[in-house]
Amino acid sequence: QDGFSSLSEMETWLLKAHGSRVLEEPMNKLTIRWSGDRDRQ
Repeated sequence: QDGFSSLSEMETWLLKAHGSRVLEEPMNKLTIRWSGDRDRQ
């Protein structure tokens, strides 16, 4: 785990780090990958 307790926490961090632009197309790919990684654990 990356230290995020929830997906919304990760989104908040990404917003602070990169701005809302990162939540558009890249976020969709990130969410799919993050969810998949989490399901495997």
